[in-house]
Amino acid sequence: MPYKDIQKRLEERFSTPLSDFYERRIIFWKDEDREFESVFDELELNGVSKIKLDGSNTFEVKMLLSVDDLTGNYLVYSPISYDHPEDNWLLNIELYSEEFRSDLTSLRMSSLGIEDTPVLRKTMKLYSKFFDSKAREAKLVRIGNSYSSPTQLHLDIMAVLAGAESGSISQILQKLLTDELDTASNTVIENISSFGSLPAFKQVINRFTDYPENQELDLEELASFILISALAQNFDESLLKGLESYISGTKNANCYSFVHEWMLSKDSKSYFELARDVERRLRLASRFEKADTDALLSSDVFPGIDEALLSRYFSEIGENVIKVEEIFSAVEAKRTQAWFAEFEDFYDCLYYAAKMQEFYLKYNSGFHFTKPQEVWKFYEDEAYLMDAWYRKFQLSFQNALSQNNEVLEESLRQAAETIEKLYHNWFLAGLMEKWTELTESDFASLGYVSNIDRQKDFYSSMVNVENKKGPSRRSVVIISDALRYEVAAQLRDELVTQTNGAAELTARQSVFPSITKFGMASLLNVWNPSIELNNGTPEVLLDRYSTKSTKDREKRLQTINHKSAAIQAEDYKAMKMKERREYLKGKEVVYIYHNKID
Repeated sequence: MPYKDIQKRLEERFSTPLSDFYERRIIFWKDEDREFESVFDELELNGVSKIKLDGSNTFEVKMLLSVDDLTGNYLVYSPISYDHPEDNWLLNIELYSEEFRSDLTSLRMSSLGIEDTPVLRKTMKLYSKFFDSKAREAKLVRIGNSYSSPTQLHLDIMAVLAGAESGSISQILQKLLTDELDTASNTVIENISSFGSLPAFKQVINRFTDYPENQELDLEELASFILISALAQNFDESLLKGLESYISGTKNANCYSFVHEWMLSKDSKSYFELARDVERRLRLASRFEKADTDALLSSDVFPGIDEALLSRYFSEIGENVIKVEEIFSAVEAKRTQAWFAEFEDFYDCLYYAAKMQEFYLKYNSGFHFTKPQEVWKFYEDEAYLMDAWYRKFQLSFQNALSQNNEVLEESLRQAAETIEKLYHNWFLAGLMEKWTELTESDFASLGYVSNIDRQKDFYSSMVNVENKKGPSRRSVVIISDALRYEVAAQLRDELVTQTNGAAELTARQSVFPSITKFGMASLLNVWNPSIELNNGTPEVLLDRYSTKSTKDREKRLQTINHKSAAIQAEDYKAMKMKERREYLKGKEVVYIYHNKID
């Protein structure tokens, strides 16, 4: 700062009116680096006495200011700093006096609202290159912290240089380890080396993770150190023999906290890739394979832990060993951990395999029914779930295979073979055998099973009856060809949940043969059915009315109720709301042919 500026500032300070109860002004000019000692010597201030502290005259100055002269104005030049406040004999006088600084560091500290203490001043000087940039200083201001100790100032400056949003050591480390692990090309290290302090950064890392600060910073080693320390927090230490140099011990909890925060962040993918890299370099897969199941369930630091657990269960299922309750517990435990979404299709395979096995264990002695109606009700109430679980297993199986996971693919395929046998060889074959046995006589004599609602009675028992309940009632029948009963059960549950309404599911015995053209006809008002060959292709007629097209079916419906209509779902969905209201106006029966499962 130029001499004239200093002179002017001091004159303004001494000329400012005193506060109440003050009779004179004492200003301590702090200049620990003695940058302005010559300026002080040359200064002349009217009505102000100058004193220069030299380390040996402290007692003399104290006597002067507190005993000998209680009214004079003084400018005290103090180039002395104290590590401990109690060493400063003039502290009591400084506390009721004023302080003046004229260096750039002081100006920066003042503008940033940083308390001017020796230790913070030392920290500010350490980062002089950082403050050469107004842009960097502005980013520090935006973080919005106040500083009464160096720690947070260190962290916030490092956060700016790392590109982190806040001065959190976790965010800084995340930025560091997301960048190149080659120290020479790591942007964070480059910025801190150029505009910060690499030794200070290493010290901060040491305090948080216990990673040695007295050795060259190797980012691959640092990543391994943090992740293995996090793993050691709740993993069997006997499985980590040979990796002791990567375990903090005293800061394992810190490392785990950092890792867990990162895993659950929006940038979890970068952590996943880092963890995979550490897994490969330290060959952790073989260690996870040797771990007991409880150890694999207790940790999610590495995705390889989930793979080891899944592979174990799939291999057991492939050998026809399906631990139902254990699998349920394992899937539930992993559901709340970091990598469940990454392996969700695999866990779903595991879960549905266990559900199918649970059903098998309940009925493994066979299906002991004496009437076909009992088999029918058994399927309606419970057995349909085997179809649902098998469908969901197959969907998850195909999705899982598409991920090309080399660790899990073979054991998953082996498990799928076991599930295929369970579903086809035991469930379908066993239930079909019982159904065929109990329905044989009815099919032989009647062509259908007695005392079970039939598809051909659908219109008369459901649609017609519904219309008789009142003039404002309307029946809308949505027909999805080949919709499985278990899919309909899921649809019912979703409708109830999403609409907070009520839905009922019933089943009807199909016509024979159970193909589309016969089924479509049987849902209309059925009497006098016949079959006519048209160019060698059978066509179903009802009272000589064709049922081939949507328009044909509409005509048939109108023979009973002229306020009936039939339409394809795509045509109905293409209508605007006003058009739909107009279409439905005055209609009592509407058949919508959906004909596909979305």
